[in-house]
Amino acid sequence: MCFVSGSMRALAIALAVAFAPPALAHGASEEWRLCEAGDSVTKEQKFEACTTIIQSANEPRLGRALAYAMRGRASYLIGAADRAIADFNASIKLNPDFAPAFHYRGLSYASKNDYDRAIADFTHAIALDPNFAFSYFRRGLAFYSNGDLDHAIADFDQSIKLDPTSEEPFHYRALSYSKKGSQDQAIADFDAAIRLQPKNAIAFYNRGNAYGTKGDRAHAIADYDEAIKLDPQDPKPFVNRGLLMDKAGDFDRAIADYDSAIKVDSKFYLAYTNRAAAYRNKGEFARAIADYDEALRMRPGDTNASSDRTHAKEERDRASKAYGEIVSRKLQSVFSPSSGARPGKGRARIKFKVEDDGHAVAGRIVSSSGDAAFDRAALAIIDRAQLFPPPPGIGADKLEFEVNVEFNQSK
Repeated sequence: MCFVSGSMRALAIALAVAFAPPALAHGASEEWRLCEAGDSVTKEQKFEACTTIIQSANEPRLGRALAYAMRGRASYLIGAADRAIADFNASIKLNPDFAPAFHYRGLSYASKNDYDRAIADFTHAIALDPNFAFSYFRRGLAFYSNGDLDHAIADFDQSIKLDPTSEEPFHYRALSYSKKGSQDQAIADFDAAIRLQPKNAIAFYNRGNAYGTKGDRAHAIADYDEAIKLDPQDPKPFVNRGLLMDKAGDFDRAIADYDSAIKVDSKFYLAYTNRAAAYRNKGEFARAIADYDEALRMRPGDTNASSDRTHAKEERDRASKAYGEIVSRKLQSVFSPSSGARPGKGRARIKFKVEDDGHAVAGRIVSSSGDAAFDRAALAIIDRAQLFPPPPGIGADKLEFEVNVEFNQSK
């Protein structure tokens, strides 16, 4: 069974990062109004207005640098990172002292997972503006993504020092501490993040993970409960709460949580493999195999799931053999070779299936003894053997039995 690791929350775009250098004054033209506008104008209007300013022979160098940066930011916000980088390059060439251009080029590189270049740009932005709290935060995030947790924590420290009202640096410093194994420090930072943003479901989920890693099951479940309450469309808290239930031996509640996760996201792989493990623990091998089948349809090359499915099939076959022996002994306990209705010899082959509650049903003769009395006596054995013990979860196809009944009654 697998635990879903810490979740990186979606970051709000820092639209408040100021772009206009203090020394720059431009006219209140329509082009500038559109170029600097937020969501009140379309991206096409913004691009066209900024391009007009860039191409204007009368626009001063710093004004063109700002227009390039504004157009670059617009490209970044729609996911056009390469186009954004080209505009930030042009802006920086015209004004190499403009910290926001370096910052947003860093964001663009980070969106391409080019964290080394992103770190270099955030470092340049910080050198130009040492109070640029968001650049510290985003550089910390780039270090975090690169696996450099110590540098990430140092940057989150500085970001928090400059702006203690921002929730995100606390959240990511907590994730960093958690990855380093410092769960108490992580929980303290998640506490701070939750105080700043009490409706942040991901913070509760991640704090639940930290508690779970510590072995504090009660607090972990409470946080997963709150995460689910705040965002019932996220399957991860269901899966991790289910895992804690499974470890405690509460397989039914674990399976219910995995069911909920799959209802939210029918392609959530770990929900299937974890539910399969819970079914195995419960002895419901057929359902476990079905879940492993579904997981392997999603990830055909997963050797762990394939191996687990093989073990589940072996367990099912052992359980099927053992239950078949139980059924056979129960039938033998109520049968005597001389229990036919009249003297003589005969062999009948009967077939029946056992339901989940242990009732044998659908009894019939599949090979007659040639004597109706012997056939009736053979079928009567099924009724005398009722009830059978409830069967294990081996699948309905494993719960159909064919038995030879031989009579040998002297005169």
